[in-house]
Amino acid sequence: MHQPHHRRISACARASARNRYFRDSDGDGFGDAAAPVDACGGSPSGSVDNADDCCDRDARAFPGEPTYYPGVTACGGFDYDCSGGAEPFSSAISVCDNFISTCFAYFSGWRSQAPSCGQSGNFVTVANSDPLELCTANVASCLEVQAEETDVSVQTCK
Repeated sequence: MHQPHHRRISACARASARNRYFRDSDGDGFGDAAAPVDACGGSPSGSVDNADDCCDRDARAFPGEPTYYPGVTACGGFDYDCSGGAEPFSSAISVCDNFISTCFAYFSGWRSQAPSCGQSGNFVTVANSDPLELCTANVASCLEVQAEETDVSVQTCK
């Protein structure tokens, strides 16, 4: 017996046969939760099967991104790894001590206060685990010497 045309429904037309995908505008392999695409079969071009992207306009921003950046994402924030907030590369403050007329910094860090993401500050870099000898002359204050031995750096974040 032949079914009327209006009763024939393809498997794809049924909601249970359709798959949900998400647009991936930046091509990083993570989709935009606000841009679902329902389709039969495989993923349509430009879409993926997850909605994990936190900024689908910036290929550098995706879950687990290990790189720290000095500027904001294309979405305006510093959350490059989609963790829900910006994570500064370093918030350590370098400690400088006087020891027998020599000033040492024992680990890398910001000179006085860690700047916010994208902001500049004075950073002391200590290579390896050896203390950085900042001077050998008589010094009244390590902070004065440390100010001369720092580089202006931008706080990078992810």
